[in-house]
Amino acid sequence: MWDFLKPENNVWYCWHLNGAAVYLKKDAGIWKTAFKTIPLHERNDKLEGPVAEEPPDSLPVSAATISAPDTAEQVMLHPYWSGLPYIIKLREKLSLGSEQEIQFTAELPPMLKFELAPEAVIAEITPFTLPRTFFGPDTMDGVLGYSLPADFEKKTKPSALIYCDILIKNRTKNTLTLECLALNTEALNIYFYENRLVTDILEIDFSEETDYKTSISQRRDDGYRLINTGLKCGLGENIARQSIDIIKNITQI
Repeated sequence: MWDFLKPENNVWYCWHLNGAAVYLKKDAGIWKTAFKTIPLHERNDKLEGPVAEEPPDSLPVSAATISAPDTAEQVMLHPYWSGLPYIIKLREKLSLGSEQEIQFTAELPPMLKFELAPEAVIAEITPFTLPRTFFGPDTMDGVLGYSLPADFEKKTKPSALIYCDILIKNRTKNTLTLECLALNTEALNIYFYENRLVTDILEIDFSEETDYKTSISQRRDDGYRLINTGLKCGLGENIARQSIDIIKNITQI
């Protein structure tokens, strides 16, 4: 699914993405695409592709002629990060005692692009739609992000989402209570591992209730195939910027 494909001419290909779908056809140098997007909460377990399948008549078809070398006959459905942060709203409050830690996995919806080799983009799409949220100290000074519910259940179903392991450590002398985390993901790599998209391990270490450090543990084990390289920046920058103690206002739009 996340490999390069050398498509035949005049054949529609489809990638089924948990209820969303993307379609692609090469027609004499013209690339045609069609997209079915769904709200994230309406996704199902169907994950397969590319398979030969025409788009429904109800989907609009776009066409593009891409300037690329003649040798660029392969195309990849390439997952990458949105530029907006993900506001993870826990279904249950997280209460973490002094010197305790917890790890959970967040499922983060990717952006997708059809990309020729080398890096000529045919089209881009957000397959799953999410509510957008303003968060910050007040309504006049906030940041726009995606609102994403999360829980601590083990996920085993086939998924086109990106799995991000988050480790939270409480080094304070008090119980730490969290309801929301805001993740800026640009610094995280995306890998393909055991038929899933995964990213680096994100560690959040609280020394005070509103004072924390973040770090990234990159996946270096055999079997992790790098799909998308994160931006190079300081490990503590723009990764986990807010806790519920800092987010004073959340407005769903």
